Amino acid sequence: MAQAKAVDRTKYVLKRLTKDTVKQSGRQLGKISHATPGALFDTILIQIQRYDNLIGPVVDTLKYLTSLSYDILLYCVIEALANPEKEQMKTDGTTISDWLQSLANFCGTVCKKYSIDLVGLLQYVANKLKSGNSLDLLLLKEVVQKMSGIEANVEVTDDQLFALSGGELLRTEGGYFGQIRNVKKPSTRLRETLIDHKLALPLCLLMSTHRAHIVFKEGIGQHLKLVGKLTDQCHDTLFQFGGFLSTNLNMDEYTKQGCGL
Repeated sequence: MAQAKAVDRTKYVLKRLTKDTVKQSGRQLGKISHATPGALFDTILIQIQRYDNLIGPVVDTLKYLTSLSYDILLYCVIEALANPEKEQMKTDGTTISDWLQSLANFCGTVCKKYSIDLVGLLQYVANKLKSGNSLDLLLLKEVVQKMSGIEANVEVTDDQLFALSGGELLRTEGGYFGQIRNVKKPSTRLRETLIDHKLALPLCLLMSTHRAHIVFKEGIGQHLKLVGKLTDQCHDTLFQFGGFLSTNLNMDEYTKQGCGL
């Protein structure tokens, strides 16, 4: 009964959510999260998967949540991603479903804006790679892009290549042409999570070996266009992740992680 009321109240608040009502709506959602966080977040995630234009306003309303509520939110995100009843591909068999892209975008935005424990999310991506599923790499790509400003699948100019061969300051200011700005705190949180839980090297190794797995195992029986997309996504995410590590780790830390091998 309480969960049903929470779902109805959440839908009521979301229907009236605008840029001008973010503060008021956020307080209402915060109150709901104290009693029935699971029902609240499941309802929010369902709406986000249907309407991606809600991502920005909804993320702004989550500022009144507690640390426990943020943990439950991330759990609900992982639960939604791992739902076996939902198809991660569109019916054409060559394109990633919109709901998965929306969830990845939402997750990256939330992780950037709020201090959320990231280890569960990163471990989920690692486990999916171990099991031979590369579609959830989209999640890692969005998290790294939002939290560090380093984009994947971008064309690098000659000037950027010269800048990337220099020191830390030159790489930051010239190699990415100012993309890495206003993300110091999120980058630090992501960096510390990877170091403290020793996930940097495993993720690098899993992505580097998974490219061949896509072609020779995961891609068997799949559309050639999809195989090409997944291979490109894996390569781009690996390059993006490596760029993040080289930018945010000093030489000693980089060597200790084994990423320079």
